Parts: sequence; C-alpha cells; structure tokens
Amino acid sequence: MKRFLPFLALFAVSAFAAGLSAATPDDRPVQNYFQNATAFSSSPKWAVVGFGLVFGSMALSWITAIVLGGFKIGSLERRVEYRMTRDEYAPFWERMRQRLTQIGFVPGPEEGVFGQSGAQFGDMSSFTHAKTKKELRATAFDNGQGITVEISLRYLDPIVGDTGESAYRDGVLDFVSGTSDGMKTVTNRSYGALSSFIGGIVACLALVVMKLTGYTPVLPPVLMLTIAEVVTAIMAILAIRSKPGELTGLWLAIAGIGLSALATLAAIAFEVMAVL
Repeated sequence: MKRFLPFLALFAVSAFAAGLSAATPDDRPVQNYFQNATAFSSSPKWAVVGFGLVFGSMALSWITAIVLGGFKIGSLERRVEYRMTRDEYAPFWERMRQRLTQIGFVPGPEEGVFGQSGAQFGDMSSFTHAKTKKELRATAFDNGQGITVEISLRYLDPIVGDTGESAYRDGVLDFVSGTSDGMKTVTNRSYGALSSFIGGIVACLALVVMKLTGYTPVLPPVLMLTIAEVVTAIMAILAIRSKPGELTGLWLAIAGIGLSALATLAAIAFEVMAVL
C-alpha cells in the first residue's frame, strides 16, 4: 500500500490544481490575470486533458522504474542453502536470530519465520528498503550427514520497479547467514524524484504538442500536471536530505522542478500572446 501513496498524493494535488484552475467563472473576463483576456473555455475538456497528462505521467514513471530496475517486479523471492555439521548448527541459528533482531526483523507466528516492515506510514515520496514489508523463512533439514539450513526472503509488498530491493535482499541473506560481517547500506533511488523528472518532461512535450495541434487553452492542463510534480519533487528532496546515505535522486527532483517551471512559464507566455 505504501508504494501507492505517491500516486494518491499526485492525484490529490492534481485535483486541487484542477479546482484552482477552474476557480474563475468561464463566462466573464479573467481580469485578475490578463487585462481584457477572456476565460479559458466554457468546456471542461481541459480538465480531461489535465488528468490524462497526470495519469500518463504516472504510467511512464512506472514503466521507467521497471526498465531501470531490470524488469524485476513482484516479491523478488530468493532462496539460499547452507550446509553444516550438527555441531555448527546451534551457533549458526543463534547468530542468525541475533542478526535478524539487530536489523529490525521480529519473530513471526511460526518457528523460523521473521518479518520486517518498519513504520506503516512514512514520507510520501520514498521508502527505504527496511520499511518495505518482507518475510524471511529459515528451515533446517537433517540429511543424515549433516544439517542443511534453507533461508528464503521475499517482499510482501509487491515491488514495481527494483530501486535496490534485490541488493537489500541479498545483503540481508549474506549478513544473517554469516557470509558478511556487517549489513551494508543499500541506496534507494527516490521514486518521487524520478516521477517528478518524468512529469516535467511530459509537461514540456505536452505543451509542444498542444501548440502544434492548435489546442487551447494550454495553461490549465499544464498547470494541473506541473503543480503536482513540483509538490512531489519537494517531498522527494526533503526525504533525500533526511536520509543522505540511503536515498538518491536529488538532481532528478531538481531537474523535475526546473522542467515543470519551464513548461508553466511557457504556457503562461502562450496564453498572454493569444490575447494580445
């Protein structure tokens, strides 16, 4: 559910932007903005275009995240086996439990089952890997010559676009099994930063297409998208600054703000020129 919060936030901000753009009645001059300028339109078609741009931007961000993540989606489950003697089993199991507790896993309802989820509600732009719900299962088998311990780790929240979840999964398995001495920090590309960057590009391209096709008005639908993307970018920047060692994508968010600002200013300029 947490991975859908950025989309819900984007939708809410877009709805607010739509209301803001429609705040002035369509049947009288818009004196507050441009002298002698007529209203945007008596048709609500611009709202449809605006929401289309927002949802199109969401879809492109999703696709981009999947591509950048190597087309890894789903639970990203991985299973590993460790063979040992009977004398090594007890120390192995005890070390595994201690290290799982150390990195925030808690025992589950069954023996050998552990869960990690972090806070249920975090910032709406990005979520570190430790806060994504996951389940680790450890089972032991005695094959007569020794003991084999199988450890599996999977995400309970479906992963849509691998931003480092696979690396975190591998790091956990290496750490709790004793393959590595410490839990490495795995960086997480901010999805909010990526989304705001893609949204800024969409806003600029949409403005060009609308001018080439003669669509009017250009400002309201562009404003719906750019306001949403700027808010998303600001949330991403705040999250990145609060977790500098875990979250990346600062320049993506800054570029997203720049592109959205460029598209908005260009749309305003086109509207002004249209009434002169």
